[in-house]
Amino acid sequence: MDVTHARVGKTARERTVMQVVLAFVHAGSGSAGSLAKIGLAFIQVFTLSAGCAPKVHQRESVIDEAEYLPYLADGTAHVSGTVSFKAADASVRERKRRVYLKPATSYTAEWVDHVVIQRVPFEPPDPREMPAHRSTITDVDGRFSFEKISPGTYYLLCPIISEVSGYFGYGGGTISRTMAWTQVKVHVETGQRLNIDLSC
Repeated sequence: MDVTHARVGKTARERTVMQVVLAFVHAGSGSAGSLAKIGLAFIQVFTLSAGCAPKVHQRESVIDEAEYLPYLADGTAHVSGTVSFKAADASVRERKRRVYLKPATSYTAEWVDHVVIQRVPFEPPDPREMPAHRSTITDVDGRFSFEKISPGTYYLLCPIISEVSGYFGYGGGTISRTMAWTQVKVHVETGQRLNIDLSC
């Protein structure tokens, strides 16, 4: 029953999109560029409407607020460093990128495993964990800094993002895609000053 309904819906969507394409062509929009745009639109609409969205994985762990309590107060430690991306034989500093400092709790570990390591869609986090998380933006030289850090174990992470101008080669705007994550697990002591270079 479910398979039949899915197929019927898909067929109806195919007919609808094809009618739109034919309408554009008969209206005089049959140039190569216009047809290319129509073709891309057809692919996008068909893919999204056919239910091809990736599966969002559900969390298995439950947040334990007690794990986050040591990270909520200001500390005396300092964590700084740079973010870089290795391209060919050169190392390129990642400027204007967001860097995250997250407490290494069991709840966060599951997020790191799915989002950072496996790179799969994951259920949004419980908002109760957010007050203990920190983030900052790298400067033009790819440098970042976190002040007043409480002692504990953290995940230090930064996404490596690819940006392409335009939309499939035409139009305005920018397409951004997370290509990878650079991350390290660090233990911070009271009053410690750490300098860490994140590279991918």
